[in-house]
Amino acid sequence: MMTEFDSLWQLSDGPGMVGVRLTERGQEIGFQRVGWSRFLGLALGGDVPGRVEVVDGRKFLILEHDRELDRVIYEMINLLCHLRYLHPTMIQLELALTEEEAVEMREALGG
Repeated sequence: MMTEFDSLWQLSDGPGMVGVRLTERGQEIGFQRVGWSRFLGLALGGDVPGRVEVVDGRKFLILEHDRELDRVIYEMINLLCHLRYLHPTMIQLELALTEEEAVEMREALGG
């Protein structure tokens, strides 16, 4: 059992951190068990049995980064990108579209 991460990111939208580390078997991703990072870890882990570790006094759900987890991450990224394109008002860079232009864009993207 390791006790630290090679890289650790603080989520900007509230509590929670996500860490990555290399192991002898490959790579592991740790999701702090609070806020959005907890939900993200549970969503990505699905039925995969993760383990919980305490790192610097914080509990993390640890998932081994294998082909299946990589596939789920890839699908989640595609889903989130698709949702943003189908709903132009969700894009952070504000689009100055009329309602008619937004409908045309949605139809052009297949939505």
